[in-house]
Amino acid sequence: MVEAGASALELNVYYLSTNTAMSGQEAENRYADVLKQVRSTVKIPIAVKLSPFFSSIPNMVQRLVNEGAMDWFYLTDFISRY
Repeated sequence: MVEAGASALELNVYYLSTNTAMSGQEAENRYADVLKQVRSTVKIPIAVKLSPFFSSIPNMVQRLVNEGAMDWFYLTDFISRY
């Protein structure tokens, strides 16, 4: 992607669990796992587009930032840079 001229990557992740035994934490871990895998592959900035369906959006954003994997996040019309 970088060779093709990409200067950043927008990552759209949406996961809706249908497993009644899966906790919210386990579902959120999937987002973190995807982001970590992408970050290990690319070195350009990553923007993450999040859905509004987290019990605590600030906590989810902080988790992703703490893992050093996310540079921006998008939530509807709100953009923030970390």
